[in-house]
Amino acid sequence: MNILKTLQIIAVIGTILTGLVSLIWPLRVQGFTGLTAPGGRGITEIRSILGALFIGLGIAVFLLGNTPKPTRCSASCTWLSARYEPSRW
Repeated sequence: MNILKTLQIIAVIGTILTGLVSLIWPLRVQGFTGLTAPGGRGITEIRSILGALFIGLGIAVFLLGNTPKPTRCSASCTWLSARYEPSRW
């Protein structure tokens, strides 16, 4: 296994761990992201985006590692649409 593949796996594991921390302890996320959760809706937002989405995208890398480009593109578009939803503008 070459060094690039090793670094990619470390990054994916880091993404999954960030998602787990955000899902389990959403109020502690402020320390490394700067996001605050003022109420119940803020906590739900942190759990859904930083938690579940990061876990799902990290697992998708392991499951879809050598699949065709359209499948990987749809996973990227899922992240972008969740990150830049129009209601936040």
